[in-house]
Amino acid sequence: MKSENGKVVTQGTQQTNVPHILAAGDVCGPYEVVHLAIQQGEVAAKNAAALVAGREPGERMDYRLKLEVIFTSPEVAGVGYSEKECHDKGWEIVTASYPFADHGKSMVMGAMDGFVKLIALKPKGEIVGAEVVGPHASDLIHEPLAVIRYRGTAEEMMNLPHYHPTLSEIWTYPAEEIAEKFRTY
Repeated sequence: MKSENGKVVTQGTQQTNVPHILAAGDVCGPYEVVHLAIQQGEVAAKNAAALVAGREPGERMDYRLKLEVIFTSPEVAGVGYSEKECHDKGWEIVTASYPFADHGKSMVMGAMDGFVKLIALKPKGEIVGAEVVGPHASDLIHEPLAVIRYRGTAEEMMNLPHYHPTLSEIWTYPAEEIAEKFRTY
């Protein structure tokens, strides 16, 4: 099997250069986090079953959904692509952020440090990345993850109903700002 920098090289199907051998997790990377290793294992298992049944492997990894969480105080979390990754790919993006210091629920909690940020692609406003630094960031990051998974737009995210007062409603503010920017393009 082919390896680079100590890792087994795999395709998006988790197949190695020996097509009937698949790999997942830390042995192949590219990210060493549990949720992606689990997803890789599921992709590999489905594709191995397809190969045994005489079919072509059809499942592929979706690294758009990579999550990162740092359990500090305040917590830090991100999903999808960062601004730098978007620029490196040559994508035109629009970003917006909103501070916890101006958010009702975080004020009541006395947890006003930090912000949320959304990254959307031009021309239609598809959300491709999100970041949060603040209270319960490890929980809050899952809403933009779902939007990214289904290739949702800032306008669609803005229109999701949110109970008031909750921390999660903070996502509506940068979503609304981005949606407004796309109305002017």
